[in-house]
Amino acid sequence: MSRFSLNRMAAAIALSMLLLTNCGDISIDGSYPGPYYSGYWWWPASTEAVARGSFSTREPADNRFRLRLDAVNGSVVIIGQPGSGSVQVTAELIVGSDWLTDAQSGLADLDILVTGDSEEIVIQTDQPGIPDGRQYVVNYTVQVPADLEIFVTQTNGDITLEGMRNSVTVAAVNGDVWLLDIFGNADVDLSNGRIESTVNLPPGGEIRLSGGNADIDLGIPTSASAELSALSSIGVVTWDNMALTDLVDTGHSLTGILGSGAGLIRLETVNGNIDITGLDQ
Repeated sequence: MSRFSLNRMAAAIALSMLLLTNCGDISIDGSYPGPYYSGYWWWPASTEAVARGSFSTREPADNRFRLRLDAVNGSVVIIGQPGSGSVQVTAELIVGSDWLTDAQSGLADLDILVTGDSEEIVIQTDQPGIPDGRQYVVNYTVQVPADLEIFVTQTNGDITLEGMRNSVTVAAVNGDVWLLDIFGNADVDLSNGRIESTVNLPPGGEIRLSGGNADIDLGIPTSASAELSALSSIGVVTWDNMALTDLVDTGHSLTGILGSGAGLIRLETVNGNIDITGLDQ
């Protein structure tokens, strides 16, 4: 088990100071007086000053089969690498405040925890439950063995999963979710944003994509086999380049059978559109 944190700093500490731990490192990259605006900030729209840090560590994958990442605010990018034997974690840490010294001190309250057991590696953003006027952001980039299962939770920010060859699961509140070149089961639950996905369904596999205020785009090979259903309470459902049998299309909903119907595809949103496209391979 590893724990990485930033120690509390006084304003006079040099911002270039490097803090090393036993398995990784966090460095203080710099601080910027404001006013400062960034798309990172969900409350309020702007901040007077920001302090930045960076984090990096590598963990052996060994025989573990799952990666779990629990984030709060910021972007998440996870890229699968066939044949890799380790998990490389890098992150950008940002704290915003109304004054510079408080932003610098806030870095001490923003932790990245990396833990694990014989089955999984867990990465967590650890930040104060009450931000006290500060804004905390962690932007993750994680390179993993392509055959790991992936579980991601996120409150605010975009999520990209690319090149995975196992099941992926995402639970998010605000932001866009991108599933790129996924071969495996896919399960996404998003409250607000957009789901863009290209998924190759394994035999007997399942794709479940659901949203509240969310558009859903799904690209699947024309050779896919599944029972398909799509429902938008307010928006429309469109589809293209798919050979569907037992087709029922109402404009707001779609059901049908792809191939032998061995797998399952369920798409559902309340306020948004759904588009399904068959991809020639």
